[in-house]
Amino acid sequence: MAFIHSFGGAKMVLRSIKKGTCTGKCRSGWLKTIKYAIRSSKNPLKLTKDQKIELKNMIKDLSGKRIKPVGKRPSPSESAKLYCGKKKKGNDGNMYISKRDKNGVCRWYKIKK
Repeated sequence: MAFIHSFGGAKMVLRSIKKGTCTGKCRSGWLKTIKYAIRSSKNPLKLTKDQKIELKNMIKDLSGKRIKPVGKRPSPSESAKLYCGKKKKGNDGNMYISKRDKNGVCRWYKIKK
């Protein structure tokens, strides 16, 4: 893994992590590297105080969140429990209906044509 040499490079990596194009070992490795660069007394990225704060806030937004792969789910984005018994158009253009499963939880089911 190469090292980042500028503030702009660090922001670019954090944006790709947020979009979901850098996950798993890529994500953990880069976060560890950027956190080190912020904490280091040698200041390898030559960061100003404001830039350090901005990177810390970007990392705070990412921490604790599981990054999902790029792409939308086919069913509607809204929760099925809010629309139980109703029909709604999904992200893939098909119609879905929200019905209770055997455990009583509402889920989206694709309506067959």
